Amino acid sequence: SVGSKTLLGYPLISADWNGDGKVNSLDALEVLKFSVSQ
Repeated sequence: SVGSKTLLGYPLISADWNGDGKVNSLDALEVLKFSVSQ
């Protein structure tokens, strides 16, 4: 899920957002959810 992996308030697209150890499209979905919730 979305954590504190941000840079100047913007999500780091390359970060492992969902904590599964891989950077993939699921992380992109997490970033989209984070962006919408802001």
